[in-house]
Amino acid sequence: MCSSDLSILDKFVAKVPTVEEFEEKLSKYTKMSEDIWATPKDKDVDFIRVSARSLVGSVRDEAIGWVQAIGKVMNDLDVARVNELKALMEEKNKGLHVVPATLEDLKIVLNIVSWIRQSGMQMELDYLDTEERFRTRTLFNIAMDDEQVKAAHSIRQQWADLVVEAEKVDDSLDRKSTRLNSSHPRYL
Repeated sequence: MCSSDLSILDKFVAKVPTVEEFEEKLSKYTKMSEDIWATPKDKDVDFIRVSARSLVGSVRDEAIGWVQAIGKVMNDLDVARVNELKALMEEKNKGLHVVPATLEDLKIVLNIVSWIRQSGMQMELDYLDTEERFRTRTLFNIAMDDEQVKAAHSIRQQWADLVVEAEKVDDSLDRKSTRLNSSHPRYL
C-alpha cells in the first residue's frame, strides 16, 4: 500500500470504528474483488478482441489488499483491547485476594467487589463486542493467531470466574468486617 492509502486507513482508525463499520468496509472491498473478477475479461468489438485480464487482476488484487490491510488494523486494535481487558481482570483478581489487615485494606477489597458488581453490563458488552470482532475477521478469511483467538474467547469465562470469586470474597469478608469494626478505636 502506498502512503496515501495508509493515511486513508489511519483516518478511518482515528474515528475509532465499530465492528459494524469494519464489517461494512470489509464487505465493500470483498464484494468489489468478487464483482470485478466475475466480469468478462475479454470483449469483442467488431473484429478486435480487447483483453482486460491484467486490469481486472490488478483491480481485484488491490481490493483484496484493502481487505487484508483493514483486517490487520482491526486485528491490532482488537488484540490490544483483549490484552487490556485481561490485564484489568487480573488486576481486580489480584486485588480481591489481598488479606485485609486494616480497615483501609478492607475498604479497598470491598471497593473491588463493588466495581465488579457494577461493571457486569459493561464487561458483557465488551466481551461480546470482542467475540464479534474476531468472528467478523473469520468471516472474511483474515489470518489470526490461534492464541489470540483463544484469548479473546476466554474473556467471557474469565469474567464469570471473577464474578464468582468476588462473591466468595465478599462472603468471607463479612466475618472479617465485623471483627475489624469491633476492634476499631471508634467502637471501643
